[in-house]
Amino acid sequence: MAAHFANMDAWISPITMETAPSLEEFVETERGLALALGITRNTQSTNYFGLCAASLPLTSPDTSLPIGFQLMGAGGSDIVILAMEAERAFAQGGAHGPLSSPEPASASLAPERSPGRVGLP
Repeated sequence: MAAHFANMDAWISPITMETAPSLEEFVETERGLALALGITRNTQSTNYFGLCAASLPLTSPDTSLPIGFQLMGAGGSDIVILAMEAERAFAQGGAHGPLSSPEPASASLAPERSPGRVGLP
C-alpha cells in the first residue's frame, strides 16, 4: 500500500455510501450486523492495510443524520492526516476559529512533505 501513497499525502473517499441509520434500526441482531458491516465497508481497508485515516463529518441537506468523507494516508502518516484535517476545520471556522498564522498547519508539522497532495482511490 505504501507505493500508492508515494506521490500523494492522502486519498479522499466517502465514509459510507448512505447516511447513518438510526439506533432503532440496530435493534434486531441480524439487521444490525448487516447495517454495521455495510456502513463500514469503505473504512475497513484502512484497518486491514495498516493505514491511518480521519473521518470528516458533513451535514446532508436532506437529513439530520451525518454523512462524511475520510482522508486515508499511509501507515505512520498520522500527523500529516491530522494536519490536513486541522487546516480544513480551521479554514471553515472550526471550533476555535480560523488559523491566525498565514502558514498552513501541515507545513509547520510536516515540513519534509508537500501537504495537500490528494488523490481519489
